[in-house]
Amino acid sequence: MTTTFIGEKINKYLKDKNFTQTKLANKTGFSRNFINMILKGNRTASLETIRKIAEVLEINYLSLIEGDNIAPADMPTRKIPIISYVQAGTWHEPYEINKEDIDEWVGFDTNDPNAFGLRVIGKSMEPNFNEGDRIIISPRMEPQSGDYVIVKYDGNVTFKKLKLYKEMLILQPLNPDFEEIFLSGEQLKNFKEIGKVIGQIKRF
Repeated sequence: MTTTFIGEKINKYLKDKNFTQTKLANKTGFSRNFINMILKGNRTASLETIRKIAEVLEINYLSLIEGDNIAPADMPTRKIPIISYVQAGTWHEPYEINKEDIDEWVGFDTNDPNAFGLRVIGKSMEPNFNEGDRIIISPRMEPQSGDYVIVKYDGNVTFKKLKLYKEMLILQPLNPDFEEIFLSGEQLKNFKEIGKVIGQIKRF
């Protein structure tokens, strides 16, 4: 695995989650110097180390090594069903198929037994998420501000980046051509978080 690549990935998640190197070191049990060397690309991180860091950051370890060569023995063995799709754009009615009708499964490593996959359609989450990409959802992981989420409002479902404030939440598209969705007051009573996006499988 490319050490600089891994360090850049971890640094990005630290910034997104407002994590300091010291906090990461304390929670992983690694020394701050050890973490610093990994972040700068001066130290090779073993798969076990990457898994530990990913666990603390509440992300899937594959998101840290995506793009590098992964040995077959390290590939995920659990199969996740693609059970539905989500409109990465405006609100839409959810569509789900019966479990016996599932014809697509993807490999992904997660401890959530209820994890499921969705196909992305629409362009509001470009360039990070493109139409045809698969995203993996964990219903049991509580989303935090800054996380990518699948949410339901008045029976409709959408995929956005979540921004939480004291009396309001914002569902933010990544594509500047789309508008943010603001929910507050009585609107929040009809709002439900379905799950947090914990992984992505790019369409090639």
